[in-house]
Amino acid sequence: MMAEKRENRVLFLVVLLRILVGGAFVVSGLSKAIDTWGFVYKIEQYFAVWGVEIERQLSILLASSLSIVEFLMGGMILFGCYRRVSVWFASAFMAVMTSFSLYLVVANPVSDCGCFGELVKVGNWPTLIKNIVLSAALFLLVKHNRKIKGFYNTYLNWVVLVLLVVYVAVVTVEGVTVQPIVDFRDYKIGTNLFADDSDYTEVVYSRDGVTKRFTPDNLPDSTWAFVEVVASEDSRMSLSVFAGDEEGDEVTEEIASQSDKMMLVSLPELEHVAVSNVKKLQNLKEKAEQSGVSFVAITGSGNELRNKWKALSLDAYPLYVTDDTLLKAIVRGEVGLVYVEGGRVVWKSTADNFFAGDIPDDLSADPTNRRLFMALNIALLLALSLLKIIDASGRALKPRFYGKSQKKLVNLPVENTGMSESADDTTSDTN
Repeated sequence: MMAEKRENRVLFLVVLLRILVGGAFVVSGLSKAIDTWGFVYKIEQYFAVWGVEIERQLSILLASSLSIVEFLMGGMILFGCYRRVSVWFASAFMAVMTSFSLYLVVANPVSDCGCFGELVKVGNWPTLIKNIVLSAALFLLVKHNRKIKGFYNTYLNWVVLVLLVVYVAVVTVEGVTVQPIVDFRDYKIGTNLFADDSDYTEVVYSRDGVTKRFTPDNLPDSTWAFVEVVASEDSRMSLSVFAGDEEGDEVTEEIASQSDKMMLVSLPELEHVAVSNVKKLQNLKEKAEQSGVSFVAITGSGNELRNKWKALSLDAYPLYVTDDTLLKAIVRGEVGLVYVEGGRVVWKSTADNFFAGDIPDDLSADPTNRRLFMALNIALLLALSLLKIIDASGRALKPRFYGKSQKKLVNLPVENTGMSESADDTTSDTN
């Protein structure tokens, strides 16, 4: 009886660890796959600290691969697929990552490991503790994971893997070529890029024990009692722009007042921008002017690269300056486009995605698909649910099928019955 209870506790622990460990890998991998550019910048930050220059295409490949592999490992552990291979592979992965997190604690080259992309900022010490806990959990799974079957029968493991591969591949490609399919950053759609001081504060009032925040231009009636003035959630979200000349004066207000409609071009690192974009941006500028939309190009590069770009573009438009990290946070990509109305972001996209077709007459039309992530999640959920129904139906029919087979073999000679036994053995779960 005691042995049976102990075994039941072990089985419960296995299921719990599958959910916790698999879920952690899924969230970590998916958050980085969604915002692959953010992971690219983090990888390049690591290499820069080590004094190594890495090619942009290689960093994109590395970031994409690591994100996809981590997500798939989590999915396999979560659903109990490839029960032996998945936990051993994840254990090897965590051995490397735990060693790396120990280095981060000792050397402290960066303050944020980038483990969960822009979704959650995790410091170096919490990262090390998290990795140690995951490694210990994987050690238990290595010992006990095969004691309980997975969510799907073993013959469907490859189908689950293919579904997850397709899902995370679409998410990753969308993040690299268009924009993150979910925006974890501060500069979301609707953000005011040119917020003034009044946008930085909110006023807290209370009534009947209930506190609520109000904007300065929308204060409550006299039945509410004033409490305090606090910084609003948008206080970090203003864009400061400087002239791209020797003076370097701030020109944010001047740019913001140019037009109610604006096409903002982000060129954070001119060394990574293909020359083919020069003509495309000139065509976009002409189209914007015809549509009554101001055209603003901003870079984070230094004087030398700015002068080269001006020469290539025949100085067709001013090239303003701001912090490259700020530009990367606003819009992803080597060349990013942000359409702004009334100072607020309407849409944003990589230039490659925008220029995939002809420049539209209506520049305010969003070139991205904001509903794609919801559609992908619904499709994956339906596919996995249908797969489970098929799997359950197969298991229900299996005893009936083998029962009939056994009846047919009753009258066979004794020496042939070994064939049925060996056939049954091949159907057993060997994962």
